[in-house]
Amino acid sequence: MTTKIKCIVVDDEEYATDVVKNYISQREDLELLATCLNVFQLLDALESEQADLIFLDIQMPQIDGMQAIKMLGDGKRKIILTTAFQEYALEAFDLNVIDYLLKPFSYERFEKAVEKAKLLLSKVETIKYAKSGLSQEESQQLFANVKAYIHEHKSYLNSELRLDDLAKQMQINRNHLSQAINTQARQTFWNFLNQFRLDEAKNRLRNSKYRHFTIEAIALDSGFNSVSGFNAIFKKTVGVTPSEFRTT
Repeated sequence: MTTKIKCIVVDDEEYATDVVKNYISQREDLELLATCLNVFQLLDALESEQADLIFLDIQMPQIDGMQAIKMLGDGKRKIILTTAFQEYALEAFDLNVIDYLLKPFSYERFEKAVEKAKLLLSKVETIKYAKSGLSQEESQQLFANVKAYIHEHKSYLNSELRLDDLAKQMQINRNHLSQAINTQARQTFWNFLNQFRLDEAKNRLRNSKYRHFTIEAIALDSGFNSVSGFNAIFKKTVGVTPSEFRTT
């Protein structure tokens, strides 16, 4: 099982964004979470997404890439800069970016940068869970067990379900459960559950049995505790609104 690195692309030029999106699509170990035209959109995306890696342009309106790095500042998300300007390279590496890609860059150059990111993320993960006592193989098996349990018991339908609740239900170590989800799905517990809820909602929206149910009712019955949150997640993930999905 390949653990995917979750990526966000930030660039105000559509062509440049499309190039990186295309490169990401060619690798099974990368997953594109979002594309952003500016730093404000990036900050919004980071509120709901647990991104590992950000491909960040420098020259953007209002807040440039260098300012964005300083604003993020926590080091949790690794950054690869993509720019047509080489004069920022020294400052960028002082800010601990993983790599500095000069546009136009080839797929081969992109791959080298990604491999650097993978190595660094692996080291960070190893340090974070060094004392957990849970091996990589055990983490993978636990993650498979968690998914099977959630499917069987439809735990995601409980909008109030918390990590501690699930750990008690499955009689497993809470920290091990968190580790398995974080490392195997590379998601927060909440986003992990919302994937199940989203699949449930999609099935109901297409099932004639629920034709007389409102979209609001389907959202809440699928485990979402906010209709507005459901609509936003649905549009972002599926690409259309729940209403549009229902009628196509």
